[in-house]
Amino acid sequence: MSETDAYLQLIAMSGLILSIPFFWRVCFSLGKLFIVKFFPPKYLTIEIENLNGEIKKKRVNINDNKALIEALLLSTGERID
Repeated sequence: MSETDAYLQLIAMSGLILSIPFFWRVCFSLGKLFIVKFFPPKYLTIEIENLNGEIKKKRVNINDNKALIEALLLSTGERID
């Protein structure tokens, strides 16, 4: 093995090692997109804090628009009648 081949192998190996974190981030992002696309959430859990400081967790079906809007307004402190 000549000196040039050794340097080329060193550059290739260091480039591979330096690109592993970026490759991991791309794979992680693609995995998240895959899960969201093919396994969408059916429920949303919202924490609602009452005026007396009591925290109540409410699980809302995403397809039920009226219940979802009411839960979101309650979580921000608004009241809907």
